[in-house]
Amino acid sequence: MLRNLLHSLGFLVNKEKSVFIPTQRIIFLGYLIDSVQFKVFLTEEKIQKILKSANKIYSLYNPVIREVSSLIGLFTSASCAVLLAPIFHRYLDIEKTLALSKNNDNYDGIMSLSENSRNEILWWIKNVDRNEGKSISFGTPTEYIETDASKIGWGAVYGKNKTQGRWMKSESISHINILELLAIKYAFFSLGKNISNSHICIKSDSSTAVQYINNMGGSVVALLEVYHSKNFEQGRRGTGENGFNDSSNMAIPTLVSKIIELFGRLSCYSPFLSRSFKTCTQQSKAPAKHEKVIPSRLCSIRHSLQKKGISKSARNIITQSWRVSTSRQYEYSWRKWYLWCNTQKINTTSPNEVQVLNFLARLYDDGKSYSCINMNKCSIGQTLASIGCNTVINSNLISRFMKGIFNARPPLPKYSITWDVGKVVRYLETLFPLESLSLKMLTLKIATLLALTTAQRAQTLTNLNLNYMETSSKTVVFTMNCLQKTDRIGRINQNITLDTYKKKELCPVYTLKYYLKATKKLRKDDYLLVSFRTWRKISTSTLARWLKIVLTSSGIDVTKFQAHSFRGASTSAAFSAGITLDIIMKTANWKSAKTFKKFYLREVEAKRGVKTGKKKFINAVLSV
Repeated sequence: MLRNLLHSLGFLVNKEKSVFIPTQRIIFLGYLIDSVQFKVFLTEEKIQKILKSANKIYSLYNPVIREVSSLIGLFTSASCAVLLAPIFHRYLDIEKTLALSKNNDNYDGIMSLSENSRNEILWWIKNVDRNEGKSISFGTPTEYIETDASKIGWGAVYGKNKTQGRWMKSESISHINILELLAIKYAFFSLGKNISNSHICIKSDSSTAVQYINNMGGSVVALLEVYHSKNFEQGRRGTGENGFNDSSNMAIPTLVSKIIELFGRLSCYSPFLSRSFKTCTQQSKAPAKHEKVIPSRLCSIRHSLQKKGISKSARNIITQSWRVSTSRQYEYSWRKWYLWCNTQKINTTSPNEVQVLNFLARLYDDGKSYSCINMNKCSIGQTLASIGCNTVINSNLISRFMKGIFNARPPLPKYSITWDVGKVVRYLETLFPLESLSLKMLTLKIATLLALTTAQRAQTLTNLNLNYMETSSKTVVFTMNCLQKTDRIGRINQNITLDTYKKKELCPVYTLKYYLKATKKLRKDDYLLVSFRTWRKISTSTLARWLKIVLTSSGIDVTKFQAHSFRGASTSAAFSAGITLDIIMKTANWKSAKTFKKFYLREVEAKRGVKTGKKKFINAVLSV
């Protein structure tokens, strides 16, 4: 009903990212949301990632700034599920900023960690795996304390109770923002000592004080130290502070608890204030750890293999039989299967074929394509087979069911036509002379020439390594030193060859040599293609983004054609120019001509004329 209502209102429902089976615990945007406890928790994967990074940095006294920045990013991302997350990386963030300034914004510089920063990291190491979660809402405050400060003294009101005090001489010279924060601190110690298990709102006319409590600190060390001070000077009792009570047990969590909204004039409140005052000295007691919602696919396999007596080393090798990308896809499918089994009260690891059929039929009813359903079937089948259950692998009924889906909802090619390579070639020709190009444009040009003249996947192009490169006057040859998507036992490590071209404006060898010369002193990786910002190896998504920039500049509609279309466009252009299938298959690393004809050979949007009879792949592609 809800889906129909949204459709009637003009909204589009993303079925791939939606969960149509009601559940009380779900992973959303990388966090575990529990509608029973009304809390947000960290996932086990994120906890382990934080622990791994924190332990690594904590073991170093002079870490790299980039690694520290990455750790701070992890701490910040955890703030949605860890109430005290913003508190315990303030000094670390300040020291990182100072280190960047000293190193001229070079993230690869070295920085030192103070004792404060190391203590913050240590807190995460000791506490993050407790995973108590963070309430989605704290409700309405029940108690209100108003505070104010001047250069002379401070005052506070709680109901009919009042308190005030004068500053010591050393304090009175402090900035007013520091005094406002101190007023809040002393007011809470004085008037809030008998409040427990309550939601307290502190009202202040200082926007800075409010923001420092709302955000649990900030980047000004002097203000931050107000929160971190645990003891008060012994002479304070003689300065006229009526009713003031100090507490050496009051720790930072008490004063910088998360604030939800502003009340009255500038105000702040937190349900954690009084609770922290009562329990902050008992932090060594670890609460019960929440169970993982969905055990990962590989964990299920390892557990089953362990029960069979298979050694840890053998288990790890078996789980490496799936490529990383395949495991990632299978993991997503396995999670859907696990959730469905929970709702149907089915044993996830020992279903019968009828139960698997019902799950696949549910996907079909949800409008999933044949390839999506087939991927789910393969994920379940291979996982169960590894555990020892061959329900899916040996089921003739499931095979017949998949053939029925193929007939009812046949997979369609992504592209019925392809774009004209000539448009891109003509654009690349304008990017000359190379000396006049920025490093960004030079990088985009060499990346595009590689994609056009090699017809390789983005994965292959990003893995081209300079240590495995051989150059001559007419060619550049790369030997692949890692597994590619199509590599199989007995068929791996095809060489990638770049040939020269008669026009320097389009010659990939000439452009590559100039690119290496221009980036020699900047690059920080041995891979051919590096980012023009960090000068490190790029990901396949980065390369895809670069290629789409060039397509757009060439007048190609990128809403219709993605970066992977380079592979089909260049090979289709070569075929229409008279290049033989053998040369095309060798260049693109295809084993069968059927692969090319079925998935890549398409008609070009704008015909390029008659066949030219070119003998080389590069000549056919770059000849406009």
